[in-house]
Amino acid sequence: MQALLSSVLHELMRDGNHTVAQLMSLGREVLGRRHVLPSVTSTLRSLQVEGTFPTGTHLVTVDQVISSENGNLERALYGSFLPVPSTDVFSLSDESEYQASNMPGAVITVKQEKVVLNKGRGRVKLKVVNRGDRAIQVGSHYSFIETNPRLDFDRIRAYGYHLDIPAGMSTRFEPGDTKTVTLVQIGGNKTIRGGSSVASGLVDPSRINNILRRLQEEGFLHTPENSSTENDKIGPYEMDRSEYATMYGPTTGDVVRLGATNLWVKIEKDFTTHGDECTFGGGKTLRDGIGVATGRGDDECLDLVITNALIVDWSGIYKADIGTKGGYIVGIGKSGNPDVMDDVNPALIIGSNTDVITGEGKIITAGGIDTHVHLFAGGTGPRVCDDHDVQCQIHSDSLNESGFVERTAAAFKDRTVHAYHIEGAGGGHAPDMISLVQYPNVLPSSTNPTKPYTINTVEEHVDMVMSCHHLSKNLPEDVAFADSRIRAETIEAEDVLHDTGAISMMSSDSQAMGRCGEVILRTWHTAHKNKAQRGQLTADVGTGADNHRVKRYISKYTINPAITQGISHVVGSVEVGKLADLAIWEPCNFGVKPLQVLKSGLIATAFMGDPNASIATVQPIISRPMYSPMLPKSSVLFVSKAGVNSGAVDSYKLQKRIEVVKNCRTVRKQDMKFNGETPEMKVDPELYTVEADGKECKSEAASSLPLTHQYFVY
Repeated sequence: MQALLSSVLHELMRDGNHTVAQLMSLGREVLGRRHVLPSVTSTLRSLQVEGTFPTGTHLVTVDQVISSENGNLERALYGSFLPVPSTDVFSLSDESEYQASNMPGAVITVKQEKVVLNKGRGRVKLKVVNRGDRAIQVGSHYSFIETNPRLDFDRIRAYGYHLDIPAGMSTRFEPGDTKTVTLVQIGGNKTIRGGSSVASGLVDPSRINNILRRLQEEGFLHTPENSSTENDKIGPYEMDRSEYATMYGPTTGDVVRLGATNLWVKIEKDFTTHGDECTFGGGKTLRDGIGVATGRGDDECLDLVITNALIVDWSGIYKADIGTKGGYIVGIGKSGNPDVMDDVNPALIIGSNTDVITGEGKIITAGGIDTHVHLFAGGTGPRVCDDHDVQCQIHSDSLNESGFVERTAAAFKDRTVHAYHIEGAGGGHAPDMISLVQYPNVLPSSTNPTKPYTINTVEEHVDMVMSCHHLSKNLPEDVAFADSRIRAETIEAEDVLHDTGAISMMSSDSQAMGRCGEVILRTWHTAHKNKAQRGQLTADVGTGADNHRVKRYISKYTINPAITQGISHVVGSVEVGKLADLAIWEPCNFGVKPLQVLKSGLIATAFMGDPNASIATVQPIISRPMYSPMLPKSSVLFVSKAGVNSGAVDSYKLQKRIEVVKNCRTVRKQDMKFNGETPEMKVDPELYTVEADGKECKSEAASSLPLTHQYFVY
């Protein structure tokens, strides 16, 4: 749709008969609600294009792109010479589909509750007059005593206070304006820096006479105002929850829909300080002496801060600022300037060199980990794995030549084994490879082509097996081999075992029988399908959200593969001390198209627009590689301890980070986060039916899934 609108606007630019202002208006008339999916009305809020006018290159911004019911199809097909179809061809969706709660990434706030800002701080009201001849605009956290000399008010009563308005907002005083404003005490260490430098230093009443003399010397207007007992009765500033969520992202108790799935998460805790939020942009709080600390060395301050982020991780679903230093996460909590902000984590001080990513309204997850990719051949047996503390992975006997699954399980001798494509379509004992999920030493994972079970899963897999394993349709034995691998009964059971936590991980089997780019996507497909067919998990009933299920599924491609491969001390979760390998998502695109990907705290990929455009949001906007992959130290090579001790790794002369894997041989299934169940398994060798703890694992084939046609053209 963006391509169509962009094309129409460019055609009109080329004609040279319209101004920028006219095209901004015309752009809203091209398509109507009947021409697009209901979700487009919320996900496409604006569209920007640049093109050549008779006066040169200019930017056209179209807001409220879908603002009518019928649009103008003649305009939509302008320049194509195609016949204009009847409006009746495009049926309108039911009105209920346009409800806010049905939109991808919807946010539902706690009703009838307000967000209290700067709770517990003193407040005063002052009359302020702008006696200048130009407008003056004052930001929320600017020390009010330091404001423009032509603002006339009681500056001594304003000492140690700033405007009592939401963080990052401002109050504008037009020439001659008289306004009564409420001020609130500054927070933190109550130390003023910057501004006009008339009251710099710790707020101390004993300094008032000196400050007053300085104000008079420098010509600041100051009109004393009698103190009023009404100041003792001034209540705190309160914001509507939905307004707060729009500005700073949802807070404790609010729920967010994950993409277009049926999964909702509820914010468990908010570590930011309401009223002292870090906001980025012109006139916002992240300015020198306000949200940015002054006089701090680089060693005290962050390299990068992600503000007001909703973190979705196995460890919790909560809101916080995330700070990185040297590529690692060094703090999660409240960031900012401790001189004027409350509860700033000492590890999260923002300085003049700190880069900022605005996380409000975004979801942050750990980067995905795929532990089954066909990169190079070879392998290591369990004895060597035990000797050198590296993980043992098994592709078991698909032909049952040497024995059945029970014989393979006995050969493990209780040693830890990562068993991939546990269902068996990708290979392994037929038909009961899946029974290995019952063993406490087996760490099972799925490969994603079978996930989830749909009406098209079985049919595509026969040819996938034939091609991958170099089989011939002309040989009956080869056909029988392929058919024995593809069983609807075990594939549908695999869905159930994921939902109960008996299968611990998701991977791809890329370059063999898997899709490397869809590990995350198919994980959430599976979670959605299971909720649709099996209902809420017991732990989620009555909570109004799916936090337990979401933690279970996100663990399958983050922390659990990391634990299995002995790399969880470096990656796999959003935790202090871990590498800042993070994915940043807009809630409407969660699980399908990340907005940005960070490697070691540096941007690896990001949605970026036309490289020649004046701003970064001009069509075409696509995910483009950024600079961090060019820096070797943004990547990590995980090696064995023996590889380091022998000097082999040093001989490679690598510039990448080198990390040794650890605890691969002591990990057990009980260590898998939210996915450590070991049910007693039974697989019928003829009917292929699967039972876990005596219950048949049944699920229906899905005929449609979210995060498909709504997000991809092909």
